[in-house]
Amino acid sequence: MSQPDKPSFAGGRNIALKVPPHQWEDTVSFYRDVLGLKRIEGTGAEEVCFEFGASRLWIDRVKTVSQ
Repeated sequence: MSQPDKPSFAGGRNIALKVPPHQWEDTVSFYRDVLGLKRIEGTGAEEVCFEFGASRLWIDRVKTVSQ
């Protein structure tokens, strides 16, 4: 009995964290100040992007997320 073809998945360059407003500043501060990631994009008001190796880590403030 042969295996059916399995789907193929691959990661992209972007990683997104959706963060509630009450945790956004602390989350950004952690990646910037504690881990020392370099900020490369974003307005800083609703989203920010850090260099994370070959990837980009986007941290988005999302009002509809509670935890």
